[in-house]
Amino acid sequence: MNRSIARRAATPIAVAAVVLVAAALALQAIGGPPDVAETLMPLAFVALGYLLAIRVPGNALAWLFLGVAALFAFSQAADSLLFVARDEWGALSLAKAGALASSWPWMAILGTVATFFLLLFPDGKLPGRRWRWVAWTAGASIVLGSITLFTLTLVDLDQAVADPYGEMATPPAWEVVGIAVAAGLVVSALASIVSLFVRWRRSHGVARQQLKWFAFGGLVQLLGVVVGMDWWGDHPVTVFVAEASILALPVTAALAILRFRLYDIDRILSRTVAYALLTSVVVAVYLGGVTLLSSVTATRAGDSPAAVAIATLLAAAAFGPARRRIQVAVDRRFNRARYDAARTAEAYRSRLREQLDLEAITSDLAATAGATVQPTAVTVWLRPGGAR
Repeated sequence: MNRSIARRAATPIAVAAVVLVAAALALQAIGGPPDVAETLMPLAFVALGYLLAIRVPGNALAWLFLGVAALFAFSQAADSLLFVARDEWGALSLAKAGALASSWPWMAILGTVATFFLLLFPDGKLPGRRWRWVAWTAGASIVLGSITLFTLTLVDLDQAVADPYGEMATPPAWEVVGIAVAAGLVVSALASIVSLFVRWRRSHGVARQQLKWFAFGGLVQLLGVVVGMDWWGDHPVTVFVAEASILALPVTAALAILRFRLYDIDRILSRTVAYALLTSVVVAVYLGGVTLLSSVTATRAGDSPAAVAIATLLAAAAFGPARRRIQVAVDRRFNRARYDAARTAEAYRSRLREQLDLEAITSDLAATAGATVQPTAVTVWLRPGGAR
């Protein structure tokens, strides 16, 4: 498929998704202030999906992105219709239509993200023919699960309208189907995760950098989940971070597929890991200092101004040495090129102290520059002997 055909196919899907998001916002506004942040979330997926579809139309992931984005927007509009029709208009027929429409998309969205996004990343193809059973299992589970949810909602439609997020009455026969669907999704999701490790072991060059971007997105999303947990409370900052982190994985996956600044990931990973560890060390030094000094002065932790001041000074003093040591250790693992370049430059500086031969110094300088910054050409210019 060339780009012009891909654009003609992707544009109607993207436009439909945008219209659905606008409809969801309009419906929510009827019942009160709309949840703009959550409702606009599908637009980010639409933009990513459309960009991938027109830039890499031969990659199946591009169309999965766009399809999930459209389904996400459809789910938002259906949910909004359900609540507005029930609570504002008293139109039970429309509310039932919204309940039916919103009953199954989340199964298709989550199932696709947990399986096919991992299984097909980054080239849109299976890791090998042996992985076909995973794709078939995932596809069958998603379709069967969506049909099951739609059918159960249809059977008990009044309850679905009254309590959309409540538990539905499930006949014993359907419970067996539900267990089969859950088992199929769990097995295929775990196999899809394993496929990433298989790709990692086989990969090199561009493919390995793409997998690093994907891993970075997963790390950021995991941190967002931790920040959004209940023990932090419902502070606006933590809520924003948790919601924004949802975009981390699709954004980094899109960057990797488009191969945008691929080789920056080593530096990004090393800095992210280093500063996460550094923050943990500084916080531990501060809290440990406050607790220890407060116990010495027989006051409750945090109530002694002197203990807080001394602990702050200890944390500040530990920042510099800890940052250097942690950065070196992290670079050794995540940014090996930078670590090796620093060691090469340090070795050259040590040799330079003892070297007197100008030709040897020139040759060594050119070799060091080539090993560290890898230029296309190296020229060493020396002043004439009589120049000052």
